[in-house]
Amino acid sequence: MAKHDLKIETLKQCFEFLKLLSSDGTMQDYVARELATRLKEYYIQPDQSKTELSRFIVQVNHFYTQLVQPYVNDGALGRAYRKYKGTDPPAIVDALLDCLPKFLAAIYHLYYRVNHGFGTLGGGSWATSILGWGGGYGDDLDKYLHAKKTSDYYGGIIPGGFNPMEVRYDSSAYPQGSNMAYDLGSILSKNGHNFFRDIFSTTVVSDSGKDKVNIANALHLVDVFCHIVAEEAKKNDGGELIETLNEDLRKTTKHSNTPIYWQYLKEHCAGLQSQLDKLFADGAFSQTGQSPKVSMLKTKEFAERTAQWLRENLKNVKNHLQNCVISIGDIDGRNTRKLGEHFTKNVFAYGFIFGF
Repeated sequence: MAKHDLKIETLKQCFEFLKLLSSDGTMQDYVARELATRLKEYYIQPDQSKTELSRFIVQVNHFYTQLVQPYVNDGALGRAYRKYKGTDPPAIVDALLDCLPKFLAAIYHLYYRVNHGFGTLGGGSWATSILGWGGGYGDDLDKYLHAKKTSDYYGGIIPGGFNPMEVRYDSSAYPQGSNMAYDLGSILSKNGHNFFRDIFSTTVVSDSGKDKVNIANALHLVDVFCHIVAEEAKKNDGGELIETLNEDLRKTTKHSNTPIYWQYLKEHCAGLQSQLDKLFADGAFSQTGQSPKVSMLKTKEFAERTAQWLRENLKNVKNHLQNCVISIGDIDGRNTRKLGEHFTKNVFAYGFIFGF
């Protein structure tokens, strides 16, 4: 993996970075091929990534164009070009995989806050908020969009980062928060498989897979691994899968004399799968990334690489999860402000979302 030093730490910076990609079809080709090269060992057909990337970028760009003043939108491409000029495709891919979990968590946080449909879950409190007051005079929506630093108030979700007067005050754009909801939902939609949002891409391929905001994606990757084990269990007693996992394990000094026993792995995965399937069931929680179907995978290679990543990073994932309290506990369900704070800090900040 190429290291990158591109700082993308606010929504504004994410929008400008994606704006650059939206304007350059050749760069989209390059980054799509770069990601496909990294995934081809683990996926049967990863070379379809440009179509969904392009669709996603179009939706992001539409929202950004409606959100900001025309002069800000017109200047975004120039700012992005100056900032990222000379950056090669591998570094662009790394930056994109680093950016997307942070960006999608922030977009979902906005979606939850402006959507009346989440009223019983503490959301929708920004639905009637007016945009474009410059942060100092507006209410919570405007304050978030103009926030410059990551704050505990938002649970570590990246801030908006816009300067005063950059957000539009315009009845033909987003007069109030609720008018954003449809376009935000389009960005979050998982119709079609976007390999740049794939949980393996953002977790294993990315250098940022163990970050707090990607934890839900990492956890769902465990679920996919366990589904592979379950499918193998239907056919035989581990077969080539357990041989592959043990062969890889023998390459490590720490575990070279400690094989994986198929029966234990099968039972352990069945228990994990039971719990994770409840967590990620329809009507419960989902994650910002997209989960691949097992039929899309070269299962032995995918499971081997996932197992490697889990050995190296599972402790870090567990540490994050210890601070993640999804249950609302004794919070009064009528206290929508408390519910909103709880879900922001303990759900969205870890990459968990409702639905999608």
